[in-house]
Amino acid sequence: MALYDQGYRHWDGALSGHATRWLTITQHGVRQALRNKWLVGLLLLSQLPMIGLSFVAYGMLQAGDRIAQMEGADAAAVRMAEGLGADFFMKLVPMEIFWVVVICAFAGAGLVARDRESRALEIYFSRPLTRLDYLIGKFGIIFTFSMFATIVPSLLLYAVAVICQPTMGYLKQTWTMPFALAAVSIVISTSASAVVLAFSSLGSRYRLVAVGWIGFYFVSIGFAQMLFGLTKQPEFTIVGFMNNLERVAIALLGATVRREYDYSWMWSALVLAVLTFGGLLLVLRRVRAVEAVK
Repeated sequence: MALYDQGYRHWDGALSGHATRWLTITQHGVRQALRNKWLVGLLLLSQLPMIGLSFVAYGMLQAGDRIAQMEGADAAAVRMAEGLGADFFMKLVPMEIFWVVVICAFAGAGLVARDRESRALEIYFSRPLTRLDYLIGKFGIIFTFSMFATIVPSLLLYAVAVICQPTMGYLKQTWTMPFALAAVSIVISTSASAVVLAFSSLGSRYRLVAVGWIGFYFVSIGFAQMLFGLTKQPEFTIVGFMNNLERVAIALLGATVRREYDYSWMWSALVLAVLTFGGLLLVLRRVRAVEAVK
């Protein structure tokens, strides 16, 4: 019988760079998550606040038509820019935050916890993958879903307001609004994604992680409201996770500052930055596995 020694054969396939290895984790995680009909349902339900406010905007636009007939198109554009301005879009922010929290609990609580429970980290790091690749890949999964619940309804609501206007005056008055809405969406999604990943890295049972994440959200809000009620000092509201997100959103949109947020938005930005970077560093610390490539 003849023996054939094949020996080494050079790889002729396509090679991918190290910088995009995290993208494989994100793409696979998003595809797997979208197979869950409950998550898809939550993503669709997160658009309901936008739909409701669209009807409100349409009613205001009908009033704008009457103003245009009586006072002229320019006056109507100014009135609509005031009525459908920063304060109007600010109404969407708390509802977006709520849905991001729910989606993070459903789709983000198990991202690291399940890997720890099933000891899948050893499989991940048996490949040319670093802890940073792993972190960015997992972060990308929950960030994608969070952005769907924030930037999509925000921009759609703005599009409704622009399309239904009888003139281009409203667009000229509010052309910076989409950029502000995008910035708010990024802040909400980044902060929530980092914190829920930190919670996920602390446990191995994703249900307990989800309960802990939701508890953190509501307890921090309740504690902030209690301190504000007792002291009447708005600075104490920075202990609430949602309060900080709302305060930064008010600053980015240029909305009216309510009494409980009558302090510098930079304090809330600092709290969110600490939570975000602290959460990501905690994930890196908790993911203790031997890396195949340094």
